[in-house]
Amino acid sequence: MGKLVRIGSGELLQQAMLTASDYMSKAVWELDREFGEGYAKKNPDLVGVFMRVAAADFDTGLRVAAQENLEESLVAVLEQLATAIRGEGLPL
Repeated sequence: MGKLVRIGSGELLQQAMLTASDYMSKAVWELDREFGEGYAKKNPDLVGVFMRVAAADFDTGLRVAAQENLEESLVAVLEQLATAIRGEGLPL
């Protein structure tokens, strides 16, 4: 089961800026590598699209992980509840 992560708004803001910078750097590097030096600079809209796709993919991964953690937690709680009910001799 995953750990609960608590983080402050200042840390979240700092992380968001670092993530955006990483996405932008990677977008420029990938576009220039694929299409030639300076392509990213001439096509800033494409850099933005690259960044949005990267962010959406990351968001999807986080949501899937969160849903899996929630499912594991619910199953564990239901198993504990069923065990407790059986221990009391109550019908399920």
